[in-house]
Amino acid sequence: MSACRLTGRSRRLGVTHDRTPQPFLKQYLELTDQILKNNPDTSWLCSHILSRHKTISNLPNLLKNKIATAYGVGPCAERKRSTELLAKGTLRKPRLNINEWMCKILHHSGWIGSMTYRCGLSILRKSISTFYLKKKFVQLQKKQNLPLYVISSIISEHSFLNQKYHDAYFPGLSSHLEQQFQVLNFVKVDTFYRKNIHSMATNTQNYIFPIEFFLSYQDIVQSFLKLLFHKRIQGRFFFNDHDVSDLIRQEVSRTYNGHIPYEQYLFFPSVKNLCRKLNIHTFLTTYEVMPRERMSIKALRLFSPKTRILGYQHSVISQASASVYASPYEVACNCTPDRIVTTGPEPKNIMTRYGYYPTERIQIGGALRFQNLYQNKEFFNKTTTKNVLILLQDAPHMELLLSCLAHQGLEQKGYRYFLRPNPAFVHNIHQKKLLVRYHKPPFHISSAKSLNENLRSADAVIYWETGAALEALWFGKPVIHFDFRDALSFDPLFHCPHLKWTMNSDTKLIDLLKNIEHMDVTLFHQQQQLAREYVQSYFSKPTQETLLSLIH
Repeated sequence: MSACRLTGRSRRLGVTHDRTPQPFLKQYLELTDQILKNNPDTSWLCSHILSRHKTISNLPNLLKNKIATAYGVGPCAERKRSTELLAKGTLRKPRLNINEWMCKILHHSGWIGSMTYRCGLSILRKSISTFYLKKKFVQLQKKQNLPLYVISSIISEHSFLNQKYHDAYFPGLSSHLEQQFQVLNFVKVDTFYRKNIHSMATNTQNYIFPIEFFLSYQDIVQSFLKLLFHKRIQGRFFFNDHDVSDLIRQEVSRTYNGHIPYEQYLFFPSVKNLCRKLNIHTFLTTYEVMPRERMSIKALRLFSPKTRILGYQHSVISQASASVYASPYEVACNCTPDRIVTTGPEPKNIMTRYGYYPTERIQIGGALRFQNLYQNKEFFNKTTTKNVLILLQDAPHMELLLSCLAHQGLEQKGYRYFLRPNPAFVHNIHQKKLLVRYHKPPFHISSAKSLNENLRSADAVIYWETGAALEALWFGKPVIHFDFRDALSFDPLFHCPHLKWTMNSDTKLIDLLKNIEHMDVTLFHQQQQLAREYVQSYFSKPTQETLLSLIH
């Protein structure tokens, strides 16, 4: 069964209707509001289960299965399998010959051991950052002749090239701010910590400091103890008139007491100390909403209430991006930015439709990360190379996706799958294992240096949840979304009906590929143009006028 459930002209165009589970999503937001009201402790605000993180919290699927079971309808096999894969990524597999209590001890000891390791790592990083950056911070304090504008971002291995700082989330923004503000880059370092800290110290153009620099050793230890001994979840909770209290407590236990990320919790004391040392005029952060963003906003509200907080929606949004759809309680208790800036009109429409954030406080700022698209306006030619590009991600779903494709038998018809790893997770162990396991026909690891090179020679692109799918549409390449039948769709193109198909484990991929191959040329070009217009509304080109939303 595919997107071609539709009939007539819609089938020929590859149109997929929006699943639109708006009532379910609204009830999900209200349920998390219930939990937050009963558990206002900061550590619960930081937890993945209550921050509604789309790839870690499996609560929506559990709620969907609970309701289906209550009405005598069992969960579909594919959704059940994807649920098992999600659990596999966060839960140690207990041995079969030990008692249940021993399983619990092993389960929690693994979590405690991980927390202890991360606490020690934070202490080491604090020492390194202080050693390298202390003098540079003194220079910044003496140079406070302009209002301070703080940009909260992430450092990766490619952030420093030839001693120049490249911000992957806000490229080119600092140059627009320097005439009116003193800019401080407040960053989380993902990889090569010591090397990147040294680059920060020797960089003469920017003031860049990691979150550990503003932590004290006492903050690090106290945060560790707070998360280790945080309160249990309190209250009774209802979803669609069903008592789901036990289900929520089981999920909290499964995810190591709510799967509270220690490094992201450290943003709270770090921002607190930042507020005490410097007078912050504006604080700009990404908005997707990760726990680190919530911790930053919480600290700013408490310790620097005059600071203007801006949230920039930099990534794609799907129905499952429930964290982006602000709930009534979050808006009421001021846990959201003062203003949200989107990449284009389409994300604003989606956020307005599903969330409770005031529409007048959502502005369009343009897609800073995707400006390069507007430098390449030509469509790639329609091809019949029998090459299918698969966009990988750091998610347990990928294993099921590749397993389903392996059983399609397309290699017998001359088709080849090219796996393109996600460059953001190039060092991720799960992605590495997939590449090793599926490095065999009909799968081939892509050796292309750029996504454009992959797209040019592909007949179609298969994806699950990635912004690269929009880039494929920009260049006029047909895209196929693999749907796991989750409670909320992970498809970032769930509002786009142009040049897009949908498949699942029951779909014969060869039928979709033949439909694409035999599509009328005139119709194909029409769909390319409509798809380009949709991507333009999603990723608007930044202009001097739209950039003002990030300045004033």
